[in-house]
Amino acid sequence: MSNKPVEVCYGAVDDSHKTAFVIRGAIASESLCLLKTAPYQREARPLSRLEGIIEAIKKGVTLPDIELGMRGSRYSTPSSGGLFLKDDVYIVDGLQRVTAAMHVMQMNPEVKPLLGAAIHFNTTEETERERFRILNTQRIKLSPNLILRNMEATNDAIRMFRALCEDARFALKDRVVWGQNARRGELLSAATLLKASGVLHSHIGAGSSTNIEELAAALERTMQVVGRNIFRENVRNLLDIIDQCWGVKTVSHAGMAPHLKEGFLRVFTRYLSKHPAFWRDGKRLFVEMDLIRKIKLFNIYDPTVVNLCSSSGKSQYILYQMLRDHVNSGKRGKRLEERKVEGDDAFGENQEPEAEDTGGGETSKTELSATGSAA
Repeated sequence: MSNKPVEVCYGAVDDSHKTAFVIRGAIASESLCLLKTAPYQREARPLSRLEGIIEAIKKGVTLPDIELGMRGSRYSTPSSGGLFLKDDVYIVDGLQRVTAAMHVMQMNPEVKPLLGAAIHFNTTEETERERFRILNTQRIKLSPNLILRNMEATNDAIRMFRALCEDARFALKDRVVWGQNARRGELLSAATLLKASGVLHSHIGAGSSTNIEELAAALERTMQVVGRNIFRENVRNLLDIIDQCWGVKTVSHAGMAPHLKEGFLRVFTRYLSKHPAFWRDGKRLFVEMDLIRKIKLFNIYDPTVVNLCSSSGKSQYILYQMLRDHVNSGKRGKRLEERKVEGDDAFGENQEPEAEDTGGGETSKTELSATGSAA
């Protein structure tokens, strides 16, 4: 039992729960340290993984309510105001928000964050564990494509991509996924398209980040350097080249197109970025027809190539070498020259391979649910 009660500000009974007694309010900042965790709860994440929540708290952004369970029913409402929970109170959902709020207070004691909360009375570890399971197995994470779409109002690069995807000249017109789920006919996720575009321009500016928020910011900066119109044409030309080589407009199902896998697009755009022969003035993507014909002969449907297109890490470097050697084959003294990039480890030759991002995993520093709930 807690020696000190947990204070709830603006507490009121939630009558919408017919079979349980629930109070809603805001946990006083001084009481956050009194909240307990049970064995069913996952561990607190490193602070580096909570930066999004921490920044939101610093800015005074209202976060979704946390969910608590009090193992008892004792509370008091003194005349001075407030509501005080006198039995042990456990965090069922919202440990990361509580951890972030306590860190903010530790760094700046003048900040007093109030976290909204729903407090269930008379819980047990068993009922809390079941509630924890339901909340964390049925919660759907926001797609990175939807997160990117929602950046359109504040990020000029996202606005450019959104307009491009509606351009009749674009090989993927109306076939890029910008929502939570892919619709019929959509072939490529917005996240994959933006990642490929970032790698394509990586010789100009940082664009290889796999974090969606960092990637969007990096693309906006790169577009400012290149110029909006040139950047837009580079992305359009990239898909035109792929269409001429292996087909895009004729593809009916993404599973039938290994050249539209994120792994291959990362390799192909890296190959283009690293060879000055594909660029005019270092900023405009331009591939001569004879090189397009040579690239087209690369057998994208070879079983080994197909497997590598869906891989990551060191396997991507193998695919890069295969593509490079294919284009250079038959050339005597005219092999395409690569850029010299100091510390280039684009395919993680010195790292453990990463799992391929299929568009449904964690992409933001703030983990969100389908309703926008933070972890």
